[in-house]
Amino acid sequence: MQITEVRVYLPREVKETGVQATCSVTIDGVFVLHQVLVIKANNGSLFIRFPQEKIQKNGEFIEKDICHPLDTATRTYIQKTVIDTFLEVTENEHDKTAVSGQCTGENCAPSKERAEV
Repeated sequence: MQITEVRVYLPREVKETGVQATCSVTIDGVFVLHQVLVIKANNGSLFIRFPQEKIQKNGEFIEKDICHPLDTATRTYIQKTVIDTFLEVTENEHDKTAVSGQCTGENCAPSKERAEV
């Protein structure tokens, strides 16, 4: 598995914590994950959240991932690639268009050791 593109969409107003960006992640040029969120925690660390839906269970609404990696290595690879792209975009934030930044091809790979899953 290879991430071939990450598109970063910045909100109009960025808060100190919470959602910092919404991303679309293309895998192997043939599969896209939309609504991957970059979130800043209260301690300042960044992490991603995969797309979720609200479902009702036992009378309560809970949020459940629609899709997610099945192993830690894949989760780490996707998270590092998305966060690295987000940081690059926010460092070079000159114009806030709909697509604020992206990585493509080899630029998406955070390390050469993670080319295949």
